[in-house]
Amino acid sequence: MSIKRITATVLVSGILCFSMGLSGCGYTTRSLITGKYKSIYIPQFINKIDITQEANAAMKYTIYKPMLESDITKSVINRFLYDGNLRPAKSDSADVVLKGELLEFRRDPLRYDSSDNVEEYRLTLVVHISLWDSKED
Repeated sequence: MSIKRITATVLVSGILCFSMGLSGCGYTTRSLITGKYKSIYIPQFINKIDITQEANAAMKYTIYKPMLESDITKSVINRFLYDGNLRPAKSDSADVVLKGELLEFRRDPLRYDSSDNVEEYRLTLVVHISLWDSKED
């Protein structure tokens, strides 16, 4: 290979690497929410966990935690406060409404100790969530 060819290859490679570096990977700190949505209303989540069903082997670890819907609602509101992209607001002034229904709360054994006692559980929370545009319904 000649010197000119090596120099041209290095130059083209350098320009290519530089242009790829400028384009980046697409990471941004901006929100993907359009500018017309500024606030969100989050009503109390509805608890639809059926505590009257008959126990069986498959539902062995289904449990009921009192006031879980309140805890979930507070956690979701706090997450929006922390994120800052949508401001929690009252129902009449909010741009969007986030409604949630708590369907299931389960605690499955994850790890046992040497005497077969449960040391660690995996919590599973099933929630149905819908987001409504309050202006256009």
